[in-house]
Amino acid sequence: MSGTGQSSTAALRPGVLKLDPDSILSAIIINLLTLALPVAMLLVFGRVIPNQSYDTLFGIFLALIAVLLIDFVLKAARAHYVLETARHEGERAGETLSDALFEGAPGALEQMGQEAAVERLMGVLGLRHAVKEQIVKMSVDLVFSVLFLLVIAAMGGWLVAAPLTVIAGLLLTVALLRPPYRTASQLQREYDKRRLSFLQEILQRAQLIKLLGLEHQMLRRYELLHASASASGEKIIRVSNAGQAAASAGSQIATVLTCALGGLLAIQGSLSVAELAASMLLTGRAVQPVIQLTFLSAVKDDDRARTSGLAKVAAVKKAAAAPVRVPVTGAITVKGLSLDRPGKNGSWFRNISFSAAPGQLIAIEGGVQCCSGAFLRILAGEVPASSGTVYLDGPGYLDPDAANSPPGLVFEPRQPALTDGEILENLTLFDPQRHTKALQAAALKLGVSSQLAQLPNGVHSQVARNGQGAGSPGFFRRLALARTFAQQPAILLLEDPFADLDSDGVRALEALLLSLQGKTTCVLTRAAPAILDAANTTIRLSSETAASSGTR
Repeated sequence: MSGTGQSSTAALRPGVLKLDPDSILSAIIINLLTLALPVAMLLVFGRVIPNQSYDTLFGIFLALIAVLLIDFVLKAARAHYVLETARHEGERAGETLSDALFEGAPGALEQMGQEAAVERLMGVLGLRHAVKEQIVKMSVDLVFSVLFLLVIAAMGGWLVAAPLTVIAGLLLTVALLRPPYRTASQLQREYDKRRLSFLQEILQRAQLIKLLGLEHQMLRRYELLHASASASGEKIIRVSNAGQAAASAGSQIATVLTCALGGLLAIQGSLSVAELAASMLLTGRAVQPVIQLTFLSAVKDDDRARTSGLAKVAAVKKAAAAPVRVPVTGAITVKGLSLDRPGKNGSWFRNISFSAAPGQLIAIEGGVQCCSGAFLRILAGEVPASSGTVYLDGPGYLDPDAANSPPGLVFEPRQPALTDGEILENLTLFDPQRHTKALQAAALKLGVSSQLAQLPNGVHSQVARNGQGAGSPGFFRRLALARTFAQQPAILLLEDPFADLDSDGVRALEALLLSLQGKTTCVLTRAAPAILDAANTTIRLSSETAASSGTR
């Protein structure tokens, strides 16, 4: 993935337009095919009609049909290519951003903020618009507009003044339409950002809003945001329609002016009828792309803002510390570990120190006020401690800014970490190679296999990340535990593992934990009585004084 990540990271750099030779070549060929009709007019009026050459006329007719077919095939192929390019670019960017989210420095992600990260990640959806390919097409079309004007000047001399006059008018229209279009586009992005922030705020504080009776005020606030966003969207549509109308009218006016001025030149004998017909066809084609300048800058602004946000997320990986690949052996040494409450309101726990040899069972005791789950997260390297150190034999001292936990250490949180998909996919972490004998053995010992047999679709039953789907909370707990034990870690951190389990599940988990003594270092909170009795060390968290510990 490294090679792919590097290429997609380059594609996410703001202000960088990657020139695709295939896109440029297809645009050039399609524009060159536009010359077929003017050339045909020159031949028909210049040679066929004066010489009454029916065979030549039939040949021109067949050639034009072939040109039209080639033009159709090229445009269809280009559309397919552009869509495929956009899809692959989105996939590559998605892989790069996934690497950044999973391997980036936690501190850098936290500093960015969840809201800002989500907003920037939404830019991936815009990659399907293939903006860069559109910009290439517009640029090539504008270059050919200049070439067509030069051809008209070569054939008709001052006749080129007709399309140039219309182009001057269209450029004035562009100058008038571009500022409101860019402003409306910027406002649209800003209002979309505000609406996303508002919805996140509502989801996070829904219960508080209901308790305070603020539903009406929140609804009114959203209506105002929606109205402002709709006004910006309507303005974009109006300006776009005005630009398209100006382009259509400009093309027709330019053709009429070319016909009138060219007719005078033809009467005077300085321009042939064939050259006049060819010039009229080229005039319309030369004028049409000019109005695209109205939208080109806004398109570039949107693309620049999108890629800039994505690049900032991708850069999080660069801020990550070098990944620690040295596996743990199972020994843990904790010295003076403390975690302060927010706002200088005391500590969750203070001055925790203990040592564990490989294969020992460590029980953590302490109420909710001691935040035992945070204690395990410190041991896993997910959050930093206020003071103290954690030393793991093998990788050494834990760094909370490291991109990955050291190999051989697994943390299972209180809430089972399930994702949308089949039960089998959750058990194997979406990797079929993980369907091992160890997983089957863990599932059998925890009673997962017997419960799966009762489901209509078995391991192919659907489950959601919020715990919805086939099964009970206790069943989901068994799934998560089976997946954890199947990884056969050297250090296992379990947060409230007996939660939601029935008596059979409790006995099965007790037996499995006891069987791991001497093999796997296990640190768990809210242990069952049998585990407390068998624990080598018991750590009692305290928010007031140093923790007391019992060791066997």
